[in-house]
Amino acid sequence: MQKNNIILFAILLISPVWFFLIWSVMDFSDFRWDAAWYRQISAVGYSFNGNILEQNNVAFLPGYPVLVYVLSIFLPIDLAYMQFIASVLLYFIGAFCLANYVGNRIGLLEGYVFIFILSFTPYAIYFFNGYSEAAYFAVIGLFFCLSGRGHYRMAALVVSYGLITRPHALILVPILYYFVLSGETGSLGDERRLKLVASIRSIINVTPFVCVFPAVLTVYYYLFFEDTLLYKNAITAWEVHATGLSQSETLWLSIDSFRHLTTGTIEVAGVMLKYFEPTKFSGLVFLLNILAIIFMARYLIKRNLLSIFLYLVFAALFGFITASIENFGRHNLFLMALPLFMSVILAMGGRQIFLDDGKVVGGAEKAGKIIIGAFALLFFVVLFYHFTIYAALQLKDQWVS
Repeated sequence: MQKNNIILFAILLISPVWFFLIWSVMDFSDFRWDAAWYRQISAVGYSFNGNILEQNNVAFLPGYPVLVYVLSIFLPIDLAYMQFIASVLLYFIGAFCLANYVGNRIGLLEGYVFIFILSFTPYAIYFFNGYSEAAYFAVIGLFFCLSGRGHYRMAALVVSYGLITRPHALILVPILYYFVLSGETGSLGDERRLKLVASIRSIINVTPFVCVFPAVLTVYYYLFFEDTLLYKNAITAWEVHATGLSQSETLWLSIDSFRHLTTGTIEVAGVMLKYFEPTKFSGLVFLLNILAIIFMARYLIKRNLLSIFLYLVFAALFGFITASIENFGRHNLFLMALPLFMSVILAMGGRQIFLDDGKVVGGAEKAGKIIIGAFALLFFVVLFYHFTIYAALQLKDQWVS
């Protein structure tokens, strides 16, 4: 097991090291956009000028910047560097836990490949550039790891922290209840009354732990700003977050991304490189994730990963309802279906997803594995290429999401 963990650590190290090298080429420029707001909160705390229509740092939840602040107490360096260190540490926690959770259920190789591909998806740059995505990724990993081992109250506290980190943590609440109910009522046989009582008792036992951090934050908002819903009011007031599109229009723009992918160019070492425009590419990535969920549904349920399947479905619904089309890319970090799908078809040769009995023999089986391997390699090269380009663009102050 120790050898496997060393291998996993080495795999996880590749992505942040590569991002660091890109950052060094960009002269370690300060992280922009949301990262600058988080850095401001870490440095001076929250402030609000009273005008909800203006951009204020109260539109950002405290889970991530508080961690950066705490780490800066023990390691007093420039906050931009501390953001990178904190993000990498959080990424390692999430990736390590999630790789083991998935690997213990469908195979160690699948778990490793899944995390490796995920860490190089184009928008995975947000695991390292001072955004709260890294903190929420750690929440996801810890949540599944603790829930899978039956530590429901600890998992509930992790969800509670997630709720003051990103609103996406709402997805985890019903999945926590699924874990609790399936774990504590599975040994009661067919006695319905006992199951009902146990279900109610289990939910009552964990719910207070879910509410701990949101309750503290609500009290803070009331005491300092006299508005218990300050975050909600601030985030919805920002015009930058409002697209004015209906859900049907948003869905159509995503579908239309198949036909209207546009390219941009960037000069690297005197060479002009083309890439898919991030905001156009994100809609296509979202749809590919949806297709991956559909194809994997039967496989995940058979492999005792109903919890992951439920998470993917809820994440898709949450992203569709709340995210603007321009932000689908970044929010797809929390919709991990496509990397998981690619790892499964690569490691399993595609047989256990699409065939009932896997009766593929001789040369046909070898040819199939070669084709799948070649496709997976091409897929990864495209992801790695865009990860590199998007990191450079974002560090050059271009909006990438």
